[in-house]
Amino acid sequence: ARDVAERGFCMSVGDWRPDVNAVGVPLVAHDRNVYGLICGGPAFRVSRKALEKDFGPRLVELAKKITAAS
Repeated sequence: ARDVAERGFCMSVGDWRPDVNAVGVPLVAHDRNVYGLICGGPAFRVSRKALEKDFGPRLVELAKKITAAS
């Protein structure tokens, strides 16, 4: 929750499985249901740096666009 409050997304870097990294963003729909947008992949292709600098911020922007359109 702290990561989402600070930067809009949270990450899993080897937490679920040591060979999988992912980033997630909450998406609150107009009816107040909460969903998640998630992007992940094998750790050798999806680095911590890519999650922090690329995928995370892009998912935050996508969530804003989806929320605005709903």
